[in-house]
Amino acid sequence: MTKIGWSSQNTTTKEVLAERAWLTAHSANEVLLTQIFPLGQPHGSDETACKALLFKPQAWFNCEAKVSCESRKISHDHQQITEYKLSSTATCGSKNITMTRTQEVWARGVR
Repeated sequence: MTKIGWSSQNTTTKEVLAERAWLTAHSANEVLLTQIFPLGQPHGSDETACKALLFKPQAWFNCEAKVSCESRKISHDHQQITEYKLSSTATCGSKNITMTRTQEVWARGVR
């Protein structure tokens, strides 16, 4: 009976950590997107904000996300616009149990 109880608890812990990792990866991408596309800036994006980011949410103990950002110029309707690729990998947990989730976001500047 003890083994069944521990197994159930272990599964629940993994599910919670996996969900936290998914949400942390999502939030980290959103943080970097708000730096690339700041509110109140009507014309395009800030290319200098496209850089690596380490995100550690205060509310969730033992969670962090590392975000990478790549930018490139593309031609669209005879104009050069910037395309961004953000990839966030978040890990939550401790020594015994950790869960990792990765999310990727693509965005384009507008003219």
